[in-house]
Amino acid sequence: MQFNRKKKDTKSSKNDTMSIEPEQYIRLKNKIYSDLNVKVFTINYWDSVTTVPHEIGLLQKLEHFNIYKNKQIKQYPQELADLPKLHIISLQYNNLKQIPLVLGEIPKLDTLILSYNCFNSTTKWDLFPKMKSLEHLDLSYSLQNLSELPSQITEIKKLKSLNLAGNKLQSIPSKLQQLTCLEKLNLEANNFIDFPIVVTQMKRLKELQIPAKSIENLNDEILNLQHIPKLIFTAKSNKITPYVYIFERLLKNIKTYKLSKESQLFFMKILRGDLTIKDLDNSQLVRLLNCTINEYTHEGLTEINKRIKNNKFGVYRLPSNSDKIVIKGKIKGKVSELKTRLWGNGIQTGSKINKTTTHILIGTMPNLTYEEIQTSNLVLITEQLLIAHLNKIERPYLLTKTEDVNLENIRKLLHSDHTENILLALEMLKGGGFPMELLTEIFLIYKFSRVQKIKRNIQHIIGQYAPLSFTTALKSRKSITYVFSEITRRRNLEFFCKEKLLDKKYIAFYLLEKGYHSHLFALFNLSTKDKQEYFSKVMKDGHLSLSGLELTELPEDLGKLKGLKHLDISYNKFNSLPSVLFECNELESLYIRGLYGIQKNHDELWKIKSLNTIYVGYNNKWIGYRDNNSITIKGKIIISR
Repeated sequence: MQFNRKKKDTKSSKNDTMSIEPEQYIRLKNKIYSDLNVKVFTINYWDSVTTVPHEIGLLQKLEHFNIYKNKQIKQYPQELADLPKLHIISLQYNNLKQIPLVLGEIPKLDTLILSYNCFNSTTKWDLFPKMKSLEHLDLSYSLQNLSELPSQITEIKKLKSLNLAGNKLQSIPSKLQQLTCLEKLNLEANNFIDFPIVVTQMKRLKELQIPAKSIENLNDEILNLQHIPKLIFTAKSNKITPYVYIFERLLKNIKTYKLSKESQLFFMKILRGDLTIKDLDNSQLVRLLNCTINEYTHEGLTEINKRIKNNKFGVYRLPSNSDKIVIKGKIKGKVSELKTRLWGNGIQTGSKINKTTTHILIGTMPNLTYEEIQTSNLVLITEQLLIAHLNKIERPYLLTKTEDVNLENIRKLLHSDHTENILLALEMLKGGGFPMELLTEIFLIYKFSRVQKIKRNIQHIIGQYAPLSFTTALKSRKSITYVFSEITRRRNLEFFCKEKLLDKKYIAFYLLEKGYHSHLFALFNLSTKDKQEYFSKVMKDGHLSLSGLELTELPEDLGKLKGLKHLDISYNKFNSLPSVLFECNELESLYIRGLYGIQKNHDELWKIKSLNTIYVGYNNKWIGYRDNNSITIKGKIIISR
């Protein structure tokens, strides 16, 4: 009996040994022994391993130690501190709540990656000051339980890069400027209440990533970010943070044009809305042209244009024969072509202001002050005023007795399928003048052509003959082709038609012929007569689909469309039945799928007298029916599928 007990105890001790060293642990040790000269050692997804084997100390040439997604490992052996070449340690996705003590004893540790862990207020951060060689620290998505950055991080004297992305931090301590060697700082995806001004005081910073929302208040202090060569604003949005794009351009222009501090603060007031362009005095308006931000320079030139006409920029006089104009700044059109037109009308040009100068043509970045204009007692003129004046005094050869014939010939060339014919027509227009009747056609050719030479020629023509506002709009990247939805196409077309220079009917029918749906644009922008003509070509057997167009209303003259018998307004944003439907006297069927607001308040549907069929989609519980696909209520057929 005694012998048997001893045998049983021996078995028990063997089982205990196996529980200490499970299969994965043994495999991990074998992996270490397999190559003692390895420089990079990785432990990935070892679920049963709770400690790093002491045998890790055998890897005397190890430089990079990586533990990735091993949440069970809690013990890190002291032998790590004895590895002479170890300088990179990465412990990502390990659910760490404490920093392993041995890390503070590794003499050459210069890179420590602790991203995607779970550090909190109980974490002991005192290890960081002990890491004398640490240069790169990554704590991204590991401090989400903290609202403030641990102050011990600011005591890592040699730190060159610090990644704090995704940590929901609300503030950054001012002590961060003690990191005098810091060159890269990542603060994206945090929740700063106020802009962390300390980053503007870190003069050695070469790269900064910061959420766009943090500069929402546009404090003057953020101008000090201009010393950072690589400044990246993250999570930018045209809807939420539109000010960021303008601020980025302002910073770029500050460096490019070496704008004075006074000018910088002035532009920031414009950016914040503290100053409106209409309220600026003449001196401020001229200064505004030096910021090279299109949104502001265009509006500034438009305001200057109005004031010049009203003699609020001194006495206004249009240039005539023997006058001399000096162009100051950049203009929208081609300078050489403008000068050719001026010379053709006996108006001289010059590069410098002297005694013979009579007019100054002012553009963007004129490098000129209003005080200089007043002192020289010269007449100020804008490109828009000058182009309009030249268009009046010139008599193009097209405007002769054979005008109709010439225009028709040019139209045929413009609509040709051959690039050479289109370019020939454009050359004729450049040499002989530009009738505004062709503006809509030229606009459409510009938007649909893929030939860059055609686009450049059109830009030159419109830059010389069309109003400045239209020239600016044309250069925008708003597309009207098949790339975008019909909703976007309507919005972009209305943007281009804002100046009232384009023929909306011509545009709608041109797009229809090309096979591009412009029903939405036609529906809200054509006259009733033109609309009737347009939709007579669109409607087949009286069917008109306006489904999924984000509509909140219908045009008031919809009821005047003859032949409209079947209308689909499904999946729009109507909360109630549009009243214009009561005027659609020929309407027989109506599709209201996805319009649950209308379906719940359906009483008004019975008022549409000619209506006999209503399609409600898959809402089987509508008006109480359950099993049938259709039901008749008050003489109208309700169809669910």
